[in-house]
Amino acid sequence: MVLALAHLFGFYNPKQLSDFLDIPHQSFYTELKGWSVYHVKKMLRLFMVKQAAEKLKPVMNKSRSTRSKSRGNFID
Repeated sequence: MVLALAHLFGFYNPKQLSDFLDIPHQSFYTELKGWSVYHVKKMLRLFMVKQAAEKLKPVMNKSRSTRSKSRGNFID
């Protein structure tokens, strides 16, 4: 289930996911066995923060007045 959720966010193999979560890829499946719902919730939060940061990068490089004019309407 965790790998299926990760696939939706652009992580297509266990090594990519383990690198993102800072888990050694050699013991990735062993780590997953001990996960609770809390860990899955934390992983989803990390995915969402990553996506939000990617959307905000282009706007944050613009001037303060341009950011003010957009009024938060810069997210797709």
